[in-house]
Amino acid sequence: MKQDKLDNISDIDFKAVYQGYLWPSNQTEPIICDSAKSLEQEVADYYSQKHIQSVPDFSKKNPFIVEGFLKNDLFSISIKYADGRYYIQKFSDLSYNEEELITFHSHRMDNRLLQFYQNWISETDDYCNGYDVLRPAEYIFVGFKTGRR
Repeated sequence: MKQDKLDNISDIDFKAVYQGYLWPSNQTEPIICDSAKSLEQEVADYYSQKHIQSVPDFSKKNPFIVEGFLKNDLFSISIKYADGRYYIQKFSDLSYNEEELITFHSHRMDNRLLQFYQNWISETDDYCNGYDVLRPAEYIFVGFKTGRR
């Protein structure tokens, strides 16, 4: 698995098609991406349906996205905003078994089931006589589980 850090929301290709969601800070629910539309079109449709005139221009500035998980056939992107800055990670070359996936129930997302892969890293542990141990690193979004709860 390959991991890259992105500096800005504008580093994400909004012309691409994703499965997942973006949650703007000024909205009570996330923008859900689960169709053949580009992320740019999903965002525009969401704001149009909510009758909000100003759609954020992701190519020019960072809108305030609290959280987001996006996945396509090539990679998975995790977006988190904390302590005044974005933490954006892009994971590619994903490999996992279906049995390894963890499923979470969504909130305010039409009862969707979100699936994640728990990534582990090996670290030397002084409390284990200097041996390497596996520690949980991050959850990687792999898409919505088919079917609803």
